[in-house]
Amino acid sequence: MDKTWVVADTDHLGGKSRVRDTRISVAHLLEMFASGMTIPEIIDAYPSLSEEAIKGVLKEMRISQGSPTHHRPRAGLR
Repeated sequence: MDKTWVVADTDHLGGKSRVRDTRISVAHLLEMFASGMTIPEIIDAYPSLSEEAIKGVLKEMRISQGSPTHHRPRAGLR
C-alpha cells in the first residue's frame, strides 16, 4: 500500500477518521454511498476528493475489517 488514505488526528474533526488531505469524514463518505451516490457524483459534490482517494479509503476499510477482496457467501447463508 503506497499511501494511507484514512487518517485521524485531534486537530481535525475531533479525531474522527477522515480522508487524507481533506476534512471529509470516512463516515460521511460511507453515508454518501449508502444514499446511492456513485463515485463520479461524490467527486462532483466534493472536488477535493479523487477517485484514487475514494477507492483507497474503501480498500483500507476492507482490509481493516478483515473482509476478503471478493465476497463469498458463508455456507448456509443465502
